[in-house]
Amino acid sequence: MSPSTPVEAAITTTSTTTTTTTTTTTTNKRLTDVEKGKIIFAYEQGWGYQRIRDYLGQPKATIQSFIKRYIERESHENGKHTGCPKKISENTEKVILDLIKGDCLITKMTLMQIPELANIHE
Repeated sequence: MSPSTPVEAAITTTSTTTTTTTTTTTTNKRLTDVEKGKIIFAYEQGWGYQRIRDYLGQPKATIQSFIKRYIERESHENGKHTGCPKKISENTEKVILDLIKGDCLITKMTLMQIPELANIHE
């Protein structure tokens, strides 16, 4: 698709990847900073959600929710994703990674001998 307006030209020149959309699917991937910038730029130029969706190939709901969050937070940054609390300390995680780097065939039984891991169940 060749740009027909200055906004499309600006969006196209900052593109580093080509997106081909035949159907809209949910992949749960986060928008890249480049994608966010394109959405914000197009929105601030007066483009509607549908037009941004058609041009960038992102689902309309993604465009809408991102713009809503952008307006509320006054930032394009993702919110904090806390998830579940960690079951092991950062120090124990480092010890485990060092053990695995030293011996990539280390067994689960050997790792379970670490006191902090002994009480963790699958």
